[in-house]
Amino acid sequence: MSIDFSGWWKITADKELMDSLRDNAAFLAVLRLARGVNALRFCHVAVADRPDSPSSPSYHRQINNAFFFTCGLLFEGMEVARQSSMALKDYSEFREKLVPLFRNRELDALLTSDLVNFRNKIVFHFDPDVISESLSRLDLPEYQFARCEGRESRGMYFSLADEVVLNFALDEQEDQETGEKARLERLATLATQFQLEFTDAADGVIGQVLLDLGWRAEQLEEPSSDVEGGVVGDEGGSGPPE
Repeated sequence: MSIDFSGWWKITADKELMDSLRDNAAFLAVLRLARGVNALRFCHVAVADRPDSPSSPSYHRQINNAFFFTCGLLFEGMEVARQSSMALKDYSEFREKLVPLFRNRELDALLTSDLVNFRNKIVFHFDPDVISESLSRLDLPEYQFARCEGRESRGMYFSLADEVVLNFALDEQEDQETGEKARLERLATLATQFQLEFTDAADGVIGQVLLDLGWRAEQLEEPSSDVEGGVVGDEGGSGPPE
């Protein structure tokens, strides 16, 4: 049994229960998994909250960096899941949902190539070799270092820095006109697919472990809707796509 993570609810524990779990291996494992899920969903929100216009500098900043971080964080999340195997092996949600991802050959191929590069060289470390190697082969008709639209910093984008990163990530592609785009689109599609599978699986594991350890899932009263069909207190921001 797990928790249906939809709607309005909260999961709580009293002080006595929390004190008993501070060194519990399964509890510590799902806390780490939850950090990974939070970070990956942050990337989805960054995409959902992008400006509407594809010509906007901040549109491309949000799209590109959400993609970079999704790749790096998916690698990190899978590492955390593997490291948690001993603590979580007795839970059916772990065995039935996360373990199959360990055995997925397509995901494994990504983890040992593109995703590890994003994690080690692009997302968590701004590797100087990435810049120098990429610049040596970057060939564009025009180079734009930055663009800004508006008087607020959110409209500012250092576009060349991300062009360099994308060029490094796609360095094995020979066809500079169509091959790079096709490879990038495939990588983005696969990263998004496996990100969703990972977060859904982790949700199930987290819910099952928390209930098993004594945490309480409580339904909350759904906020009333305003006249336009939104939710009171919701300013119109989109949540992560499911």
